[in-house]
Amino acid sequence: MTNKYDLTNTLKWLGDYKPALPTEPDNFIVQNAIQTPDSTILISSYRHDYKLYKDANGSEYMVDGGVDYIRRAGPLDFEELTINSDDLFEDVRNKLLWGSYGKTGKEPLHWIRLKDMEENHIDNVLKMIENDSSERAKWRRNMMRQELTYRKLSLIGKEDTL
Repeated sequence: MTNKYDLTNTLKWLGDYKPALPTEPDNFIVQNAIQTPDSTILISSYRHDYKLYKDANGSEYMVDGGVDYIRRAGPLDFEELTINSDDLFEDVRNKLLWGSYGKTGKEPLHWIRLKDMEENHIDNVLKMIENDSSERAKWRRNMMRQELTYRKLSLIGKEDTL
């Protein structure tokens, strides 16, 4: 016999809720990117920022549109890294990319996912973008702060097991 007051499905639905873009215009594209099978990341940052890449598998992959629209070409065996402002936090922490030239600033540009950034790196990024008043910068700051909180909350209770 099932409990007629079991809210498991309702809570799951609420946790997975994602507003529809056409009816909620405050939502926007934050990141337009893919990762090809050979792990190359292609990011389109602005309108008509067409990026084409020939992967090690011989296939060509393309991204375009920046934060205005999403356009792709090529096989569908890439990892989608596009983020909208209404995406679930768990998706954001796994996909949000930050470009880095390393601690010295002299390394080649490489992309780091939010979940893989060191805490002092996140703190430095927050300081760097604190005066940017754009909606995307506000959103990024919020997600980075949420990541730091997520990490602190993840440690609660783990001290007893160490």
